[in-house]
Amino acid sequence: MPKDIKSILELTAMWARGYDNHMKWNEEAKLKADMMRHMNRWGLATTEEIRDECRSLGMREEDVQTICDMHARRLQERRLVPPPSY
Repeated sequence: MPKDIKSILELTAMWARGYDNHMKWNEEAKLKADMMRHMNRWGLATTEEIRDECRSLGMREEDVQTICDMHARRLQERRLVPPPSY
């Protein structure tokens, strides 16, 4: 897995821990925006690798599923729509 993605997931997990291990809406929006802008980076990892990394970081299953769903949709070249400010 690319170091960039690993770092992003580590930060996301750290921020989620600050909110009782719940990923906030704005963190989800940041991930969507990054996946849309930098698919060349996100395309280097499989959804299963991302799932394994999120679980190893202790993220709750609902957040793991959200991140993996976004990644899988993006790999299918579907468009993710983050809020305009992101």
